[in-house]
Amino acid sequence: MIGLISTPVTLGLPEASARATLHQTEINLAYTTIVAPIDGVVISRNVDVGQTVAASLQAPTLFTIAQDLTEMQVDTNVSEADVGRVAIGQESTFTVDAFPNLTFQGKVSDIRNAPVTVQNVVTYDVVILVKNPELKLRPGMTANASILVAKREDALKIPNAALRFRPEFAKKEVAVSSKGSAPSPAAPASSPASLEQFLERLKAELKLTPEQQAGIARILKDAQGEIQSARKTGGAEEAKAKAKELRAANRIKIGSLLTEEQKKKYAQMDQRPDSTQGPAQVYKVWVPVPEGRPVPVDITTGISDGSYTEVASGGLKEGEEVIVEAGTGNNKGGTAQAPQPSMKGFR
Repeated sequence: MIGLISTPVTLGLPEASARATLHQTEINLAYTTIVAPIDGVVISRNVDVGQTVAASLQAPTLFTIAQDLTEMQVDTNVSEADVGRVAIGQESTFTVDAFPNLTFQGKVSDIRNAPVTVQNVVTYDVVILVKNPELKLRPGMTANASILVAKREDALKIPNAALRFRPEFAKKEVAVSSKGSAPSPAAPASSPASLEQFLERLKAELKLTPEQQAGIARILKDAQGEIQSARKTGGAEEAKAKAKELRAANRIKIGSLLTEEQKKKYAQMDQRPDSTQGPAQVYKVWVPVPEGRPVPVDITTGISDGSYTEVASGGLKEGEEVIVEAGTGNNKGGTAQAPQPSMKGFR
């Protein structure tokens, strides 16, 4: 008699597959514990206990952590008209609303190249590093910052009102003259002397070679010629607009002749923005005389803080009176003596 013999067989996963499944399960278990990559202070928490967190294309933010609150940075918005004066390493001061009577100190560490445009106003992000040992500064505070771009010690300065003043008889003389033949005393003018002065300063501070001096002299001379041509055709306003147009171009042209080290010094020169692009500004100020009409004095200006302007050169001396406005009637206070406080850093 023939029959079938059956043998019992135990079904199960192979040993290697079981080990792989165990390993994957251990990894998934490890994912349930999330560890911060740095030590610090938790600024904000965006999830609650028991909440399901799913990461797809972008990892979700669970906590915002500040690594070291004793080292802070201020992100400032500097307009495109002023960013050319800012350089890395410049000192800065700022205040916050929480401590209106305190002034914090910092230094410019970076100037972002990405523009930020809000309502057609272009600004650039300038990063200022600041020490915060007392932890008074907190993330998100609004700061009002000032950056020191130029500084003079023991400088002679005059009120800006003196630069704007012009007596009535001078206005009439300009009115009867031909258009463009007599620019306003308060309008800037370029002269060979101011060109030489600017070139000499570059030569001293940047250690220019003879080839560099010749190249920069040609750039400044060409710019002066274009400004004078604009003044002849369109008057002082046209010349001012032309000078503003040439500033950025002159900076690039001069920079192309410098070494990397010279470029850094050129960017940090203690110059007025106008002066770093070309010759200094020449103005007429009026000095009173005991009897007779006031007399004009030509001066070359330097940096300004908006209220006072440095007198770089010219016929004025310390303590000399300049006219800032015309008096009427019995008012004999038509002249004002320029105050003599020491100059501080200007924005």
